[in-house]
Amino acid sequence: MDPQEWADFTVALWAVRAAGGYDALTQIHNQWAVDGRIHNNNFFAAWHRGFTAALEHQLRRYVPKCAIPYWAWAVDSQSLRSSVVLSARYYGSVVSNGRSISCPTDGAFVSWPIRPSGSSSSRCLRRQYSQSQGVAPTEEINRILNIGSWTSFAPALEMAHNFLHVAVGGDMTSFESPHDPTFWAHHGFIDYLWYLWQKKNSETMTNVLYSNNNSQAPRTLDTVMQPTSWGLTIRDTLDVENLCFTYADPIIRKDFIDGLNLRKRSVDPSIVLDPQLEAGVSIAAEDGGKDVYVEDVPDKDEAELPKADNYQDLTGLRSLSYLPDAFLKMRRISKAKATKYTDDLNSLIRTVNLIPGYISPSSLWYREELFAEAISEHDHFYINIGSKRLVINVNKNLSGYDAVKDIKAKCHAALKVNHISAPSHSYHDQLKETIGEPTNFCRLVDPFQPNPADYDKTD
Repeated sequence: MDPQEWADFTVALWAVRAAGGYDALTQIHNQWAVDGRIHNNNFFAAWHRGFTAALEHQLRRYVPKCAIPYWAWAVDSQSLRSSVVLSARYYGSVVSNGRSISCPTDGAFVSWPIRPSGSSSSRCLRRQYSQSQGVAPTEEINRILNIGSWTSFAPALEMAHNFLHVAVGGDMTSFESPHDPTFWAHHGFIDYLWYLWQKKNSETMTNVLYSNNNSQAPRTLDTVMQPTSWGLTIRDTLDVENLCFTYADPIIRKDFIDGLNLRKRSVDPSIVLDPQLEAGVSIAAEDGGKDVYVEDVPDKDEAELPKADNYQDLTGLRSLSYLPDAFLKMRRISKAKATKYTDDLNSLIRTVNLIPGYISPSSLWYREELFAEAISEHDHFYINIGSKRLVINVNKNLSGYDAVKDIKAKCHAALKVNHISAPSHSYHDQLKETIGEPTNFCRLVDPFQPNPADYDKTD
């Protein structure tokens, strides 16, 4: 999204708010959410598509070509707090860590007024970011997109969506979550995923979407959605162009492209340590201490499935915490189903972390902008390789991207990729078995080779 498009969006959003349309939409969401009609059922995707389109139509009264941006938060999943989306450039920086509720101090919505339902006075927008919650990484999104059944895809998509609401916290955890403008970027992404799924599964949409937990009558494609003043049926939402919008694909970094088509390869990469480092010889730092060294992995379980607040593992995906009981109760979500989803997702993450040679595009290794933000908070980072851990100390004379470049250079010096005869079961196959056919959200790339074409070489 270029600066002018962002400026147009924020100008239009403030204008809709001034005219009263924004608060009206928030209360529509609150009304139908409290009644239990738009969450925890297969009505969720269709209703929220119509809901986001309703805002977009109002925005275009002020800026004719205005469009709601979507936030592909799965790519930022390993450090949401460092995402450019949650920065002064866009929606406002993260200023809390799950301990206290705070208001944005920068960004486009620093003075965004909130008037909760039933209140006679306004207050600031509230967030309560929790770095220990976690959200689904790209691999889980990829798995969801490969689900062929609508009745299995829809609940998986909604369950993944719940974690972002809790991670941002504050107003985003209430039924009045549209008060927070990040709501629209979040639901834009959820709708984009449905759009991608529809392109693959156009013939699998069933006519009856089934009733929700309140034992209401089953909804068909011709059911008119609430509020009826919209005049929208579920069928009307199935094609985004009926609602006067479409989606631009995310901008793909060049180093993510290799492996997208899972072309056949004749080699399998194996990451190995420099023999001297493995033998216990460390690289001296300028201050006389250790700069790069190897140690035994202190906790095998933590190495395979890092905790949600572990920001020092450069290549491992972190686990997700269970959704809070209060959130589950409010949304009428089965605790057993939410627990199973989280356990299954953490099992998938562990499996992905253990695939030799594979590094997730969500990892801090690839998300350099997130890595650069985390540099100032730690004195070292590490990479787990089997039972060994490569530890790289931060050069405190450097910061930001310079420090990232320095750490990566040290990693390249300490690690190499062996190209060996292809085994019967390559890591491409392991990944495919775990998450399905890779999509734009999960590329197979070699993190330790500057030229991805090296993958096609044979010994």
